[in-house]
Amino acid sequence: MKLFRLLGAVIWAIPFYYLWNYLAPIYLPQLPQPYLDVPFWHIAGIFMLIQIVKIMIFPSYRHRAMGHCSFKKYGKFGKQGFWTEKYRHQ
Repeated sequence: MKLFRLLGAVIWAIPFYYLWNYLAPIYLPQLPQPYLDVPFWHIAGIFMLIQIVKIMIFPSYRHRAMGHCSFKKYGKFGKQGFWTEKYRHQ
């Protein structure tokens, strides 16, 4: 799953690359030349680095809550099945 996050970051870098290299010279001409024509892999690397930092700071909820579910008795995978089974007519 984490590989998909990195792949998604590369895919999101494609439109950002074209928009930046098209609009930056028009609206930000005061920037130095290296910032006006940024290579694609620099942008993709920044997007991937952001995803890696997000993975490290905010681990996915699924991995965090596997063994620490306070609603285990009535949770989706608890002993009694789905929580609605508690309220079934007898």
